[in-house]
Amino acid sequence: MRRKSKLILLLAVFWVLSSICYAQEVQIPVDLDGKVINIDSELNEKINLFEEYRNFQNANLFQISDTLFVLEISYKPDNKLIKERIMYSQEDVAKFRKKVTGQLNLKKPKLKLNHEGRTKLVVGTTTLSFALYGFTTPVIVKSDDFKVSAALYLLTGSAGFYASLAATKNVPVSDAAASLALYGGTRGVLHGLLFTYATQGDTFRADTLLPMQSIFSIGEIFLGFHYATLNDLHPGTVEMLGFGSDLGLVWGGGIAHLFDFDHISPISLSILGGSVSGLFLGKYMSQKQYYTQGDAYVVRGSTFLGGYIPISIINMISPKDERVYTASAILGTIAGLNLGTKIVKDKNFSTGEGVLINLGEFVGCALGFGFAYIVSPNDEISSSLLLTSSAIGATAGFGLMYRYYANNSSSKENKSSFGINFNPNALISLVTGEEFIANSLKSLFGVSFKF
Repeated sequence: MRRKSKLILLLAVFWVLSSICYAQEVQIPVDLDGKVINIDSELNEKINLFEEYRNFQNANLFQISDTLFVLEISYKPDNKLIKERIMYSQEDVAKFRKKVTGQLNLKKPKLKLNHEGRTKLVVGTTTLSFALYGFTTPVIVKSDDFKVSAALYLLTGSAGFYASLAATKNVPVSDAAASLALYGGTRGVLHGLLFTYATQGDTFRADTLLPMQSIFSIGEIFLGFHYATLNDLHPGTVEMLGFGSDLGLVWGGGIAHLFDFDHISPISLSILGGSVSGLFLGKYMSQKQYYTQGDAYVVRGSTFLGGYIPISIINMISPKDERVYTASAILGTIAGLNLGTKIVKDKNFSTGEGVLINLGEFVGCALGFGFAYIVSPNDEISSSLLLTSSAIGATAGFGLMYRYYANNSSSKENKSSFGINFNPNALISLVTGEEFIANSLKSLFGVSFKF
């Protein structure tokens, strides 16, 4: 009976371990302050954490689930690269991070900053400087002289490059932080326009429009960057935040049409409110479910289909009230959004896969349009045929690409971050009651990893 209990317990442990074989690993900082992503050989020489590893290369910390972590240590004795992976619980990770932070505070080494998103951010802010901020400066100073205006434009545009370069010199810039900052910078232009219309209506002063757009754009760059940095967001979450806000813009415009808003102020306020509400929707969705950047692209494509298909169907009926189109599109996007969240769950599509799935949808839509043009008479093109054919093409393109990558994508390989090998000899040793010490336990399960 005792042996059976041991066997049952052992199999239960094996089942639990097996259930995490397909978990996705997300790299996380190794210190409590979130400043250090990787401990390389140079940093280790200063904080002396891995002295027992000969020719130490680097150490990285990954999160597999809410309660499971792995520390990956690479070292190169005798010119042979060896990777050791140590499983950590939440308590173990807290102790390790506390130790790292303590050594960092004690030794105070000069840390290498994470600048993976710095180039994207500098290029993006420089583009905005020449596209918008440069035109704003002459408006603010009310310059009527072309030479002065041209000089101010060029100086402001150039300042955007140097300002962003200097501001990010000594701070970490993740790819997610850069993406959310630039999302805010670009959408801030539209938000500034909507805010101007919402507050001033048709009587707005032209010289207030560009400054307001620039204020919103620059403000949202700072807000997006600091929010992503402080909360250590990953690209999938950022993409869902941006997608939710964009979807809210569309819904806000649709609501204004449904309620027959006939003045620019309430219309703008509805669209602006929709964008803010959509941002919170994206945040809520990313908290309820994990999304990679590719997953977010797939959800975006599914939502578009959800809104486009009902329009093509309603167009066959040709309703007199145009609001029927709007209502069906809003309801359709809600359905498409829900479907999208379900079909990407546990798929972990890569960014490239998500892009290709959306591209397949676009190309399918274009093929549908092309087919409709071919079969239509020269002098008459049916809008119903165009919409229906393109909707079928988009759905087919999306479905085929999704099915291909869902079955054959690299995301399935990425899920298998590691595998568990079972040693039956150690199990026999346990069940028969033979000495079962720590060394035997180590031989019971073997862990293999794919890199």
